Amino acid sequence: NWSDKAVVSTQSTGENSHTDSIFNVVMEEFDCCGVNSFRDFANLTNPDKWRQTDVPDSCCQTMSDQCGIDYFTSDGDVIEIRRTANPLNEQGCVSKTVEFFEENMEIAGIVALVFVLVELLQICFAL
Repeated sequence: NWSDKAVVSTQSTGENSHTDSIFNVVMEEFDCCGVNSFRDFANLTNPDKWRQTDVPDSCCQTMSDQCGIDYFTSDGDVIEIRRTANPLNEQGCVSKTVEFFEENMEIAGIVALVFVLVELLQICFAL
């Protein structure tokens, strides 16, 4: 899908450090990697601007300097020893973000309902 390519391409070019920072924060906070999965960095990035064998360090479960280097072979296959040594957050950020909003919409709905009930009680007591 073109939007996935645009997001990952923008994130991986290094041309827009603000976009890079936001995307890295999202990946760190939501424990996710890429738009759809960590494999986005092997096949949805511009090979002239991003090494197709790497993932950003923000994808690593335990982030350390260069923990995402050489994660894939040149064919896009995961190097299993890297997967064991430096596990990644493999789920994509789209699904993680949707999960977050679905979980918190219930809480927001409950707070709104309580607020409405308090307002109705105030109206009743004011009469």
